[in-house]
Amino acid sequence: MKKNNRIFQLLKNNLISQKGMALLATLIFVFILTSLGIALLTMTRNDIKLSTLQEESTKAFYLADAGVERAVNWLEKQGTPPSLEDIPPVNFDGNYDFDELSTGKYTIILSVGADPESTVAGYIIETEGWITRADASRVSRKIKTMVTISNFAEYAYFSNQELFPNNPNISGSGSYAGQKIWFIGDDIFGGKVHSNSQFHIVDEPNFFGKVTSMEETIEFWGGAYAADGTDFPNFHDGYDLGPENYIELPQFSEISNLDNEKSLQRIAGGSLGKSGIQALPTNGVYVPSADGIETEVTGGIYVKGDVTSINLDVDNAADPNSKITFVQGWSTTTTITSVLSPITLLAGSTLNEVVLADDTSIPANTTLVKKPTGVYESYLGINNGLLFVDGSINNLNGNNQRGKMTIASNESINITNNILYYDRDETVNLLDDENLEDIDDSLGLVAATDIIIDSSAPYNIEVDAIIMALNTSFFYDGWRNYPVRGTLSLLGGLIQKARGPVGTHNAGVKVTGYSKNYQYDNRMANPAGGNLPPYFPSTGNYQKVYWKEVY
Repeated sequence: MKKNNRIFQLLKNNLISQKGMALLATLIFVFILTSLGIALLTMTRNDIKLSTLQEESTKAFYLADAGVERAVNWLEKQGTPPSLEDIPPVNFDGNYDFDELSTGKYTIILSVGADPESTVAGYIIETEGWITRADASRVSRKIKTMVTISNFAEYAYFSNQELFPNNPNISGSGSYAGQKIWFIGDDIFGGKVHSNSQFHIVDEPNFFGKVTSMEETIEFWGGAYAADGTDFPNFHDGYDLGPENYIELPQFSEISNLDNEKSLQRIAGGSLGKSGIQALPTNGVYVPSADGIETEVTGGIYVKGDVTSINLDVDNAADPNSKITFVQGWSTTTTITSVLSPITLLAGSTLNEVVLADDTSIPANTTLVKKPTGVYESYLGINNGLLFVDGSINNLNGNNQRGKMTIASNESINITNNILYYDRDETVNLLDDENLEDIDDSLGLVAATDIIIDSSAPYNIEVDAIIMALNTSFFYDGWRNYPVRGTLSLLGGLIQKARGPVGTHNAGVKVTGYSKNYQYDNRMANPAGGNLPPYFPSTGNYQKVYWKEVY
C-alpha cells in the first residue's frame, strides 16, 4: 500500500513539474513574440522616419537641381555670354529665395568660373535647396557645377567643307566645284583650326593652334607625309582626327527670322518687333526706340535695303566716339555716332526738329543720328551693338572700328579695304604686335551668304574681325584672274560653311591671289572676358564641365 502511495506521489510531482515547465515555456514564447513585435514596430517606425527623411532630402536635391537649370536657362537667354560686369544678375547672388515650386525653396549663386584673362571659359553655379519641417527645422542639399559654352569665336579657322563650293557668286565655281582647296607652305594660322571635312596640305604651312577634323586622315600633296599626320612637323599644338570632332554650324534662321525673337534680325529691331519691322516704310537706317526721338534706345541699328557702303570710323572728340557712315543708293548718307565722350553741335544745326540758337553739348550716353537731309536726331542710351542689314553690304571698310559690334547681313558682305580696330597699330605686323591683348574693340561679321574680299582690295589687306559666312564662303573675288597679291591678314577668326578660294598655287607655289596670315584673337577665348562681339553665334548650349554635391 505504501509502495503504491509513493508511486502515486511521484506521478503527481512529475505532473506538477511538467505544468511548471509548460508555463515557463509559454512565458518565454510570449516574451519572444513581444520582443519581436516591439522590434518590428520600432523598425517600421524607423523605416517610416527614414523614408520621410529620404523623401525630404530628395525633394531638397531636386530643388537645388532646379536652381542649376534656372541659372543655365538664364545664361542661354543672353545674346552674348555674360562678362564679369554682368555677373551676378538680379536674384542670383544667394540672397533671394525662389519658392515657386511650392515644395520648398532654393537659392542661386552665379559667378565667373575663371580669371577673365584666362583662356578657360566657364561659370560657376552654386545652389542650395531645402524643405522646412513643421518644427521649423530644415533638410537641405547643395550642388556646385561649372558650365561652359563653346563659341565659334574660339577658332582662327573653321570650315564645314574643304572642297570648292558650287557657288555662283565665285567666278569659275562651275568648273572648279568639288575640287580640293589646299593649304600652302606660306600660310600661317595662329590659333585653333577645325574642319568637318578632310584637310589638304601642300608643303609645310604653320599651325600654331590645335588642328581638328572629323575625318580620320589628312591628304598631303604627293603623299609627302603620313595620312594620319604623325610625321607632319608643323602641328605646333597637336591635332585630333575623327568623327567625334564634328561641330554643327548655326542655322540660317538665327540670322534673319522675323518669327524668332532670338534671331539677329529681331534683336537689332528691338521694340519694333515683327510687325514694326514689316511696317518700315522705305529703305533707310533706323534706330529702334521706346517712342521716337529723345526716348530710350531699345535695340541695335536696323537697315532696310541694300547698302552701297558702310565706313567704320571715329569722330574728332577728345576721346573719340564711334561713328558709322551709311550710304544707300548713290548719295543717301546717314551717320550714327555713339556718344560716350560729349560733343558739340554748332548753332544753326537742327536737332530733334529744333534749330539750335547756340552751340549745344550732346551729353554722354546718347545716340546721335545725322539724317540724309542734314538734320540731327538724338536718342537716350547706346544701341545694343548689333547692326543688321536687310540686304547686301556692297562696300565695308574702316580704319577705326571702335567699341564692340556685330554687323549681320541676310545676304552678302563685300570688304573693299582694311578694317582695323581703333587701338590697332597698323604699322606693326600681326605676328610682332605685343599689344593686341590691350585692344578694347571687337567686331563680328556675319553673312547669311558670303563674305568677300573685293577684287579692288589693296595689295596687302588686314581685317580685324571674327568672320562667319553661313552659306557659303569667305573668298577673294579676284582669286584666279588677278596677279599675285601680298598677304591677307586676319585678326580674329574665320568660320565658313564651305571653304572659298583666296588664290591659286602650282605644287605649293602661289600663282595668284593672297597668302594667308590668320591670327587668332586670344581675347575671344573666354566668353566671360567681355570681349566677344555682341550676339555673335555660339556653337550650342552650355555644357556641364563638372558637377558635385557639396556637404
